Amino acid sequence: NAEYMGAELVYIGMSLFETFHPAAHGYRLQPASGTSYNSSKPYNSALTHPVFLGYDVLFDYSWSQTTEHINIRIPLSTSTTKADLWAIIEVATLMAGFRKVHSCFLDINLWGKIKVENSRWLLERDITKTHMEFELEKADPTWWPYLTREEASLQTAKEQVVSDDTAMELGNKNLLMWADHGKRDADLEAAVKYYQIASSRGVLTAQLQLAKIYADPDIFNNVAKAIEYYELAALQGDIESQFQLAMAYSTGEGVPKNFQKAVLWYESIIQHGPPHSVTALFRLGNLYQRGMPEGDQNAALIEPDYHKALACWMKAGELNSADAIFNIGILYLNGWGLHQDEEKATALFVKALNLDPTVKSRVGETSRKMLEEIERHSLRLKTANSALPAENVEGDTEKKKKYSDDTVEWIVWGLLTVGAAAAYFLYKKRLPSTPN
Repeated sequence: NAEYMGAELVYIGMSLFETFHPAAHGYRLQPASGTSYNSSKPYNSALTHPVFLGYDVLFDYSWSQTTEHINIRIPLSTSTTKADLWAIIEVATLMAGFRKVHSCFLDINLWGKIKVENSRWLLERDITKTHMEFELEKADPTWWPYLTREEASLQTAKEQVVSDDTAMELGNKNLLMWADHGKRDADLEAAVKYYQIASSRGVLTAQLQLAKIYADPDIFNNVAKAIEYYELAALQGDIESQFQLAMAYSTGEGVPKNFQKAVLWYESIIQHGPPHSVTALFRLGNLYQRGMPEGDQNAALIEPDYHKALACWMKAGELNSADAIFNIGILYLNGWGLHQDEEKATALFVKALNLDPTVKSRVGETSRKMLEEIERHSLRLKTANSALPAENVEGDTEKKKKYSDDTVEWIVWGLLTVGAAAAYFLYKKRLPSTPN
């Protein structure tokens, strides 16, 4: 074939060049003019590479691309004319040479395929420079990481000797260049490539970086691909990744919903202990309280399990999770999974507010109004208590006891009143089951 012949002629000797002519071997010559194209996109990745083209001569060529076209420029002597040159443009190969000596100075295998009928070559010249230029239309509108298969093989060989630290350094460098220099696709592809090298060797930071890049809606917005890298990192014990997987399997974002896998990853986080276990216990309780479909919509439902939800929230409550304590109050208020007890529910709501007043910002509108009313009532109790007369050092014991009894009575009646009001209000308007 032409590739083999182009390589062998160099080593056998120049005399054989005199016997080689493309037309004599069935190749179609491309004239120095042909079908042109109009590209609405500017060339945005210009690279210059010195590449061995199959024999002893070293040529420098520059190439640029859009998603639809490739442009290649080869510098030649200023005395070169169109009549001096020949070229063959095939679906996946380019060949070119000088007619006078029947030589072949270009013989490359393109990285992708092109549309021959919409591609051409021409000679561009001015006073100081002359270039042979190839204008090629890609068969598929996509970005080429390399121009030739030879470059890809050479790059792969280089990557095999790159250390983990170097791969991360190059990945970070190219990602920074992408962000700071017009977000060129070539920079992003280079960053991903080096991160993938490090990720394949088990580098946790590379796996996390790839997960974030693929999940970013302004970059790839490919949650399913991000999940693949989060899973690699999660298997190495990364807590952030385990949270991402638990949430993904419980919501079905990027992966099919899977109740058992969501539970598995939450339980894995719980093993790490506080503070991460507090959040995991709270969310696992929410998962048990809601239930979910296993897999797709046609699968059997996972019914709510209030007993397991209560167990998770109680453990989180012991670690002072205001959200979990509030949710336990909801169970008591509605009688879900345990005996209905409005007084205990109100006490739990007050405890949640005391632990974290912002809990009311994370619940539904009805619950928020109820918590605000409880908060106002607690404030009234405190104000009434502080307004009592100061103790007289010489006062009698019965008077001090009366003030103490009055305070207890205020609190008891206040809690009972709020509990009754809350029950009536919830009877009229259904209360959301859990905080957001």
